[in-house]
Amino acid sequence: MGAKTTRPARGQGGSMLPAHDVIKVQRHDRHGARPDALKAFLLLASCLLAFLYLPPDLWTSVMRMLKERLALLVGAGTAQSAPPGFPSSGNGLWYRQPGKDWNTELLPIGNGYLAAMIPGGTHQEVTQLNLESLWTGGPFQDPAYNGSNWPASRRGKLAKEMQQIRNSIFASLTGTIDNVEELAVPIGDYGSYAGAGYLLSTLDVSGRVSDYFRWLDLDNAVARTQWTQNGTSFLRTSFCSNPAQACIEHINASNTLPTLTYALSTTLEAGLPVPNVTCLDSSTLDIRGQVGAPGMVYELLARVQAPSAAR
Repeated sequence: MGAKTTRPARGQGGSMLPAHDVIKVQRHDRHGARPDALKAFLLLASCLLAFLYLPPDLWTSVMRMLKERLALLVGAGTAQSAPPGFPSSGNGLWYRQPGKDWNTELLPIGNGYLAAMIPGGTHQEVTQLNLESLWTGGPFQDPAYNGSNWPASRRGKLAKEMQQIRNSIFASLTGTIDNVEELAVPIGDYGSYAGAGYLLSTLDVSGRVSDYFRWLDLDNAVARTQWTQNGTSFLRTSFCSNPAQACIEHINASNTLPTLTYALSTTLEAGLPVPNVTCLDSSTLDIRGQVGAPGMVYELLARVQAPSAAR
Protein backbone atom coordinates (compact mmCIF):
# COMPACT_ATOMS: atom_id res chain seq x y z
CA MET A 1 0.00 0.00 0.00
CA GLY A 2 1.32 3.39 -0.96
CA ALA A 3 2.02 6.10 1.54
CA LYS A 4 -0.54 8.50 0.09
CA THR A 5 -4.21 8.24 -0.75
CA THR A 6 -5.64 10.74 -3.18
CA ARG A 7 -9.03 11.46 -4.66
CA PRO A 8 -9.55 13.05 -8.06
CA ALA A 9 -9.27 16.81 -8.23
CA ARG A 10 -12.58 18.58 -8.18
CA GLY A 11 -13.43 19.59 -11.70
CA GLN A 12 -13.91 18.32 -15.20
CA GLY A 13 -13.09 14.68 -15.87
CA GLY A 14 -12.60 13.57 -12.28
CA SER A 15 -14.84 15.62 -10.02
CA MET A 16 -16.26 14.09 -6.90
CA LEU A 17 -19.00 16.22 -5.37
CA PRO A 18 -20.41 15.25 -1.96
CA ALA A 19 -24.11 15.92 -1.50
CA HIS A 20 -23.45 18.95 0.70
CA ASP A 21 -21.25 20.78 -1.84
CA VAL A 22 -23.02 23.89 -3.16
CA ILE A 23 -21.61 26.54 -5.47
CA LYS A 24 -22.83 29.94 -4.27
CA VAL A 25 -23.19 32.87 -6.66
CA GLN A 26 -23.16 36.34 -5.11
CA ARG A 27 -25.23 39.18 -6.48
CA HIS A 28 -23.48 42.14 -8.10
CA ASP A 29 -23.99 45.59 -6.64
CA ARG A 30 -25.44 48.44 -8.68
CA HIS A 31 -22.00 49.42 -9.99
CA GLY A 32 -21.53 45.97 -11.54
CA ALA A 33 -18.82 44.78 -9.16
CA ARG A 34 -18.95 42.20 -6.38
CA PRO A 35 -18.73 43.67 -2.85
CA ASP A 36 -15.83 41.40 -2.02
CA ALA A 37 -13.90 41.99 -5.24
CA LEU A 38 -12.09 45.11 -3.97
CA LYS A 39 -11.20 43.36 -0.71
CA ALA A 40 -9.76 40.43 -2.61
CA PHE A 41 -7.74 42.74 -4.87
CA LEU A 42 -6.29 44.71 -1.93
CA LEU A 43 -5.46 41.50 -0.08
CA LEU A 44 -3.71 40.09 -3.13
CA ALA A 45 -1.74 43.30 -3.65
CA SER A 46 -0.60 43.39 -0.03
CA CYS A 47 0.43 39.72 -0.22
CA LEU A 48 2.49 40.37 -3.35
CA LEU A 49 4.30 43.23 -1.64
CA ALA A 50 4.99 41.07 1.39
CA PHE A 51 6.31 38.24 -0.80
CA LEU A 52 9.06 40.51 -2.11
CA TYR A 53 10.73 40.30 1.31
CA LEU A 54 10.37 36.53 1.78
CA PRO A 55 13.44 34.24 1.65
CA PRO A 56 13.58 31.97 -1.45
CA ASP A 57 12.60 28.73 0.35
CA LEU A 58 9.58 30.31 2.02
CA TRP A 59 8.60 31.99 -1.27
CA THR A 60 8.49 28.56 -2.95
CA SER A 61 6.26 27.13 -0.21
CA VAL A 62 3.85 30.05 -0.34
CA MET A 63 3.57 29.94 -4.13
CA ARG A 64 2.86 26.20 -4.01
CA MET A 65 0.05 26.83 -1.53
CA LEU A 66 -1.43 29.57 -3.72
CA LYS A 67 -1.38 27.27 -6.76
CA GLU A 68 -3.30 24.63 -4.80
CA ARG A 69 -5.94 27.17 -3.75
CA LEU A 70 -6.25 28.47 -7.32
CA ALA A 71 -6.71 24.94 -8.64
CA LEU A 72 -9.55 24.37 -6.19
CA LEU A 73 -11.23 27.65 -7.18
CA VAL A 74 -10.98 26.86 -10.90
CA GLY A 75 -12.31 23.37 -10.28
CA ALA A 76 -15.29 24.73 -8.36
CA GLY A 77 -16.10 27.07 -11.22
CA THR A 78 -16.21 24.22 -13.76
CA ALA A 79 -17.74 21.56 -11.49
CA GLN A 80 -19.98 18.95 -13.09
CA SER A 81 -22.69 16.77 -11.64
CA ALA A 82 -21.86 13.22 -10.63
CA PRO A 83 -23.56 10.46 -12.67
CA PRO A 84 -27.00 9.10 -11.72
CA GLY A 85 -26.56 6.30 -9.21
CA PHE A 86 -23.43 7.79 -7.67
CA PRO A 87 -23.54 7.32 -3.86
CA SER A 88 -25.21 10.26 -2.12
CA SER A 89 -22.55 10.02 0.60
CA GLY A 90 -19.94 11.18 -1.92
CA ASN A 91 -17.82 8.09 -1.20
CA GLY A 92 -16.74 7.19 -4.69
CA LEU A 93 -14.64 7.95 -7.74
CA TRP A 94 -16.05 8.93 -11.13
CA TYR A 95 -14.60 9.68 -14.54
CA ARG A 96 -15.71 10.80 -18.01
CA GLN A 97 -13.38 8.52 -19.99
CA PRO A 98 -12.13 4.90 -19.81
CA GLY A 99 -9.06 4.20 -17.70
CA LYS A 100 -5.66 3.64 -19.27
CA ASP A 101 -3.09 3.77 -16.49
CA TRP A 102 -3.35 0.65 -14.30
CA ASN A 103 -2.05 2.31 -11.16
CA THR A 104 -4.09 5.52 -11.17
CA GLU A 105 -7.14 5.05 -13.41
CA LEU A 106 -8.42 1.45 -13.31
CA LEU A 107 -11.06 0.70 -10.67
CA PRO A 108 -10.50 -2.23 -8.26
CA ILE A 109 -13.14 -4.63 -6.95
CA GLY A 110 -12.62 -7.70 -4.79
CA ASN A 111 -13.88 -9.95 -2.01
CA GLY A 112 -10.70 -10.85 -0.12
CA TYR A 113 -9.88 -13.83 -2.36
CA LEU A 114 -10.89 -12.85 -5.89
CA ALA A 115 -10.27 -9.44 -7.41
CA ALA A 116 -10.48 -7.58 -10.70
CA MET A 117 -9.29 -4.30 -12.20
CA ILE A 118 -11.92 -2.51 -14.30
CA PRO A 119 -10.84 -0.02 -17.03
CA GLY A 120 -14.42 0.87 -18.02
CA GLY A 121 -14.38 0.10 -21.73
CA THR A 122 -17.45 0.51 -23.93
CA HIS A 123 -17.98 -2.04 -26.72
CA GLN A 124 -15.16 -4.12 -25.21
CA GLU A 125 -14.23 -4.45 -21.55
CA VAL A 126 -10.84 -5.96 -20.69
CA THR A 127 -11.01 -7.01 -17.04
CA GLN A 128 -7.82 -8.12 -15.32
CA LEU A 129 -8.44 -11.08 -13.00
CA ASN A 130 -6.61 -11.90 -9.78
CA LEU A 131 -6.57 -14.84 -7.35
CA GLU A 132 -5.22 -14.63 -3.82
CA SER A 133 -3.37 -17.94 -4.26
CA LEU A 134 -1.59 -17.03 -7.53
CA TRP A 135 1.61 -15.15 -6.86
CA THR A 136 5.22 -14.97 -8.01
CA GLY A 137 6.74 -16.74 -5.01
CA GLY A 138 6.94 -20.46 -4.35
CA PRO A 139 4.24 -22.57 -2.70
CA PHE A 140 3.06 -21.40 0.71
CA GLN A 141 5.98 -22.06 3.05
CA ASP A 142 4.44 -20.17 5.96
CA PRO A 143 1.19 -21.83 7.12
CA ALA A 144 0.28 -18.66 9.05
CA TYR A 145 0.32 -16.50 5.90
CA ASN A 146 -3.21 -15.32 5.10
CA GLY A 147 -2.71 -12.98 2.17
CA SER A 148 -1.56 -10.11 4.39
CA ASN A 149 -5.08 -9.58 5.71
CA TRP A 150 -5.81 -8.40 9.23
CA PRO A 151 -7.50 -11.00 11.49
CA ALA A 152 -11.28 -10.90 11.92
CA SER A 153 -10.91 -9.57 15.47
CA ARG A 154 -9.50 -6.30 14.10
CA ARG A 155 -12.15 -5.64 11.46
CA GLY A 156 -14.26 -3.38 13.70
CA LYS A 157 -11.28 -1.15 14.42
CA LEU A 158 -10.28 -1.12 10.75
CA ALA A 159 -13.74 0.13 9.81
CA LYS A 160 -13.38 3.08 12.21
CA GLU A 161 -9.88 3.84 10.94
CA MET A 162 -11.11 3.75 7.34
CA GLN A 163 -13.86 6.24 8.17
CA GLN A 164 -11.34 8.54 9.85
CA ILE A 165 -9.13 8.39 6.76
CA ARG A 166 -12.10 9.22 4.52
CA ASN A 167 -12.98 12.18 6.72
CA SER A 168 -9.38 13.40 6.54
CA ILE A 169 -9.37 13.16 2.74
CA PHE A 170 -12.54 15.23 2.38
CA ALA A 171 -11.33 17.75 4.95
CA SER A 172 -8.01 18.19 3.14
CA LEU A 173 -7.76 21.16 0.79
CA THR A 174 -5.94 19.04 -1.79
CA GLY A 175 -7.61 15.67 -1.16
CA THR A 176 -4.26 14.17 -0.13
CA ILE A 177 -3.28 12.73 3.24
CA ASP A 178 -0.23 10.98 4.63
CA ASN A 179 -1.71 8.86 7.42
CA VAL A 180 -2.93 5.64 5.84
CA GLU A 181 -0.39 3.51 7.70
CA GLU A 182 -3.17 2.27 10.00
CA LEU A 183 -4.45 0.07 7.18
CA ALA A 184 -1.09 -1.48 6.36
CA VAL A 185 -0.19 -4.93 7.66
CA PRO A 186 3.17 -6.01 9.07
CA ILE A 187 5.68 -6.94 6.37
CA GLY A 188 6.15 -10.70 6.26
CA ASP A 189 7.10 -13.52 3.92
CA TYR A 190 5.09 -12.91 0.81
CA GLY A 191 5.58 -12.52 -2.93
CA SER A 192 3.94 -10.33 -5.54
CA TYR A 193 0.58 -11.24 -7.00
CA ALA A 194 0.47 -12.48 -10.59
CA GLY A 195 -2.56 -11.70 -12.73
CA ALA A 196 -4.84 -14.62 -13.56
CA GLY A 197 -5.50 -13.48 -17.11
CA TYR A 198 -7.98 -11.09 -18.72
CA LEU A 199 -11.70 -11.51 -19.32
CA LEU A 200 -12.74 -9.84 -22.59
CA SER A 201 -16.44 -9.06 -22.99
CA THR A 202 -17.30 -7.66 -26.43
CA LEU A 203 -20.56 -6.12 -27.64
CA ASP A 204 -21.34 -6.10 -31.36
CA VAL A 205 -21.99 -2.37 -31.51
CA SER A 206 -20.29 0.54 -33.26
CA GLY A 207 -20.71 4.27 -33.64
CA ARG A 208 -19.93 7.36 -31.63
CA VAL A 209 -20.00 7.06 -27.84
CA SER A 210 -21.77 9.75 -25.80
CA ASP A 211 -22.96 10.33 -22.22
CA TYR A 212 -20.05 8.32 -20.87
CA PHE A 213 -19.54 7.85 -17.13
CA ARG A 214 -17.77 5.27 -15.02
CA TRP A 215 -17.60 5.21 -11.26
CA LEU A 216 -16.66 3.15 -8.24
CA ASP A 217 -19.20 3.07 -5.41
CA LEU A 218 -17.03 2.82 -2.29
CA ASP A 219 -20.05 2.26 -0.04
CA ASN A 220 -21.10 -0.93 -1.86
CA ALA A 221 -17.85 -1.95 -3.64
CA VAL A 222 -19.51 -1.86 -7.07
CA ALA A 223 -18.00 -0.54 -10.32
CA ARG A 224 -20.31 0.75 -13.05
CA THR A 225 -19.85 2.01 -16.60
CA GLN A 226 -22.63 3.68 -18.57
CA TRP A 227 -22.70 5.14 -22.06
CA THR A 228 -24.89 5.64 -25.12
CA GLN A 229 -23.96 4.21 -28.51
CA ASN A 230 -25.92 3.73 -31.72
CA GLY A 231 -29.14 4.89 -30.03
CA THR A 232 -28.86 2.45 -27.12
CA SER A 233 -27.95 3.20 -23.51
CA PHE A 234 -25.74 0.63 -21.79
CA LEU A 235 -24.96 -0.01 -18.13
CA ARG A 236 -22.26 -2.49 -17.11
CA THR A 237 -22.10 -3.44 -13.42
CA SER A 238 -19.18 -5.34 -11.85
CA PHE A 239 -18.63 -6.55 -8.28
CA CYS A 240 -17.11 -9.47 -6.35
CA SER A 241 -19.32 -11.34 -3.88
CA ASN A 242 -17.74 -12.84 -0.77
CA PRO A 243 -20.58 -15.29 0.07
CA ALA A 244 -20.73 -16.52 -3.53
CA GLN A 245 -16.93 -16.43 -3.95
CA ALA A 246 -17.39 -15.03 -7.44
CA CYS A 247 -16.82 -11.85 -9.43
CA ILE A 248 -19.89 -10.78 -11.39
CA GLU A 249 -20.33 -8.70 -14.54
CA HIS A 250 -23.82 -7.74 -15.70
CA ILE A 251 -24.82 -5.65 -18.74
CA ASN A 252 -28.15 -3.87 -19.29
CA ALA A 253 -29.28 -2.20 -22.52
CA SER A 254 -32.22 0.14 -23.16
CA ASN A 255 -32.95 -1.74 -26.40
CA THR A 256 -32.27 -5.31 -27.48
CA LEU A 257 -28.83 -6.29 -26.23
CA PRO A 258 -26.40 -6.71 -29.15
CA THR A 259 -24.51 -9.96 -29.55
CA LEU A 260 -22.25 -10.38 -26.53
CA THR A 261 -19.17 -12.60 -26.66
CA TYR A 262 -16.66 -13.53 -23.98
CA ALA A 263 -13.04 -14.58 -24.31
CA LEU A 264 -10.27 -15.34 -21.84
CA SER A 265 -6.75 -14.10 -22.49
CA THR A 266 -4.22 -16.41 -20.87
CA THR A 267 -1.57 -13.72 -20.76
CA LEU A 268 -0.79 -13.44 -17.06
CA GLU A 269 1.87 -10.78 -16.65
CA ALA A 270 4.53 -9.33 -18.92
CA GLY A 271 7.74 -11.32 -18.65
CA LEU A 272 6.16 -14.48 -17.22
CA PRO A 273 6.29 -17.80 -19.11
CA VAL A 274 3.44 -18.54 -21.53
CA PRO A 275 1.12 -21.17 -19.99
CA ASN A 276 0.00 -24.41 -21.62
CA VAL A 277 -3.69 -24.31 -22.60
CA THR A 278 -5.71 -27.46 -23.31
CA CYS A 279 -9.40 -28.40 -23.46
CA LEU A 280 -10.52 -30.36 -20.43
CA ASP A 281 -13.92 -30.93 -22.02
CA SER A 282 -16.23 -29.23 -24.53
CA SER A 283 -16.74 -26.15 -22.31
CA THR A 284 -13.67 -26.00 -20.04
CA LEU A 285 -10.16 -24.69 -20.64
CA ASP A 286 -7.29 -26.06 -18.57
CA ILE A 287 -4.50 -23.49 -18.15
CA ARG A 288 -1.30 -24.79 -16.58
CA GLY A 289 2.07 -23.15 -16.10
CA GLN A 290 4.77 -22.02 -13.72
CA VAL A 291 5.11 -18.45 -12.46
CA GLY A 292 8.80 -18.21 -13.26
CA ALA A 293 11.33 -20.68 -11.83
CA PRO A 294 11.55 -21.46 -8.98
CA GLY A 295 8.02 -20.10 -8.61
CA MET A 296 4.84 -22.03 -8.01
CA VAL A 297 3.18 -24.33 -10.52
CA TYR A 298 -0.45 -23.34 -11.07
CA GLU A 299 -3.58 -24.56 -12.80
CA LEU A 300 -6.59 -22.46 -13.78
CA LEU A 301 -9.91 -23.77 -15.08
CA ALA A 302 -12.10 -21.51 -17.25
CA ARG A 303 -15.61 -22.74 -17.95
CA VAL A 304 -18.54 -21.34 -19.93
CA GLN A 305 -21.93 -21.72 -18.26
CA ALA A 306 -25.02 -20.32 -19.96
CA PRO A 307 -28.67 -21.26 -20.59
CA SER A 308 -29.07 -23.27 -23.77
CA ALA A 309 -31.00 -20.41 -25.40
CA ALA A 310 -28.06 -18.05 -24.88
CA ARG A 311 -25.36 -20.30 -26.34
